Amino acid sequence: MAVIAASLLLVVAFGSVALGDRCSCSNRVVLLMNDNDYQFVSSPDYPRPYCPDLDCVWRVAAPDNDSHIQFYSSNLDLHPEDSIAIFDGKQEEELNASLTCKKNEVCDFVSAGQYLTIEFISGSTDSNHVGFRGAVMVLSDYQLETKTWVYVGGLVLIVFIATLAAGALILCLLRRRTSSRTPRSKNNDPLL
Repeated sequence: MAVIAASLLLVVAFGSVALGDRCSCSNRVVLLMNDNDYQFVSSPDYPRPYCPDLDCVWRVAAPDNDSHIQFYSSNLDLHPEDSIAIFDGKQEEELNASLTCKKNEVCDFVSAGQYLTIEFISGSTDSNHVGFRGAVMVLSDYQLETKTWVYVGGLVLIVFIATLAAGALILCLLRRRTSSRTPRSKNNDPLL
């Protein structure tokens, strides 16, 4: 009898959470506990179409002051009037959006510090769009520097290859130009 009563109490207390209301979102705090930690955030009821008039907020915190948080989502499917706003800090009310992602683009942002706020807003139009699912992960200063150097190294490599290609093209054009200006000797007549 006690088991049934306890089960009934759990259903009453947490029933709405367990069943989930697909048209509401719980504003929540996401705590990333160490340098390799990551979690996923998504629009309500993802991957099913989301409801209109949503305003969902996730406040993400990294373990220490030397940490950065990366939000990455490559699978956005948003109605044109809907968006994900990324705020570099704790409270979206105090900050201007550092990045706004819309429609079907890739959304990638790295915070300057240990806090990041993500806000998903849907307009009043009912849509068949499924929203998004994105990862939030901790980046240490070392990982951020490494990532930066990888980008810089890749950029330097691209510039180097482009310079080599341009140099080879110029060399070929100069050779062709030089060979077209070289006078032909009169002894090249095949009949002689």
